[in-house]
Amino acid sequence: MVNVMMKTNPDPVVLAKAMKARKSVVQIYHVKKIDGKKCTTSSGTGFIIKTRDADCVVVTNRHVTAGKEPFDEANDKLFVRFIRGSGGVEDRSGLLRFYDFFVDLAFIEVQGLRGKMPPALRFTMASELQIGTSVVAIGYCNTSGVTRPDPDMPEVYARIPSVCPALIAGPVWRKGEDDKDEEEEDDEEEDEDEGHEQWLHLDSPSRDGCSGGPVMCARGVIGVVAQAALQITASVSTESVHEVLKRWLGIPLEDDRSVQAIIDTLL
Repeated sequence: MVNVMMKTNPDPVVLAKAMKARKSVVQIYHVKKIDGKKCTTSSGTGFIIKTRDADCVVVTNRHVTAGKEPFDEANDKLFVRFIRGSGGVEDRSGLLRFYDFFVDLAFIEVQGLRGKMPPALRFTMASELQIGTSVVAIGYCNTSGVTRPDPDMPEVYARIPSVCPALIAGPVWRKGEDDKDEEEEDDEEEDEDEGHEQWLHLDSPSRDGCSGGPVMCARGVIGVVAQAALQITASVSTESVHEVLKRWLGIPLEDDRSVQAIIDTLL
């Protein structure tokens, strides 16, 4: 009974933080050229993790950027939509800087934002929180399935993301890609955690379109929504984001800098 009440009435501090964070949450469209025509094959959510002047870095899920196929620079394009205080939105093209197919994370750079830059959201370690902790997921729920971004049909998309109260149901570790085939082990000594990812299960439903959105606790972001189901939502934890950032930037996994210290080196 206590858990139901917590899901229905989340920690007011967490809810207030999530509501404020919505301006830093963006909508992402994957546009693919098929038979000479531009078609939107998917849409999802992302959020700003680093800013500098009119540029920023956004994190999202890899599957938001290209579905099940590798990203093709010749035929695939990404567009990022920002909330504007005037009641409108600003669409900018995005540059896919790095993705991890297995952990399902991607980093997009957006340049030359015309309007005011929203603040970057900050991460905190998910492992520090107990099961049953009140959290809030943020995302652009797509109620109509895959849609087509068309300037003549702006009503298809929500301008502001939804918030979804949840509880931490428990962390789940998935075996890493580097461990799938023991016969292909590298001769070089590797950190035992390389290639592993940590998932957080949230006791809350989610919908298509929320993938890539932040999961907020009172101290900041603890994960990135990745898989939706009727009652359980899985998110990639901060710990996994930390490892993927190191792989992107060529930083040894044993480097003890915090995830925020590494993010500060971007741009």
